[in-house]
Amino acid sequence: MASKFSIINQLKYIAIGFVATIVLGYVSSLFLPWWVAVLIAGIIGVLLPYSNGFYAFIVGFLGLLLLWFSVATYHNSANEGLLSSKMGQLFGGFEGNTLLLMVAVLGGVLGGMGAMTGFLGRRIVFPKAKKS
Repeated sequence: MASKFSIINQLKYIAIGFVATIVLGYVSSLFLPWWVAVLIAGIIGVLLPYSNGFYAFIVGFLGLLLLWFSVATYHNSANEGLLSSKMGQLFGGFEGNTLLLMVAVLGGVLGGMGAMTGFLGRRIVFPKAKKS
């Protein structure tokens, strides 16, 4: 009988967490502040039983990285890159595309830290049973 920490189950939890982070993060960003997506990544880190914190971090990181990059690229293309290029010049001479990557990485790190915080909070509240 397969345990809940088998490779197949972990891949299933990673896929579910990745999709849920993107979908719920996007829906929340329509009505709520930007930081609610980080809370959602944390809640997903609590709810899904990852075998270690690395998986939780990767799910939150990649989910919010992709979400923030997609949203930033959409808004950047809506004004033909004018705003991002001017903001890039304001922040030390970066190009507009570099600024988009910086925004995506920032979102990814925040999402990863949120998901890992949720995972570690779950470990504190529900510690693993010690083997005797």
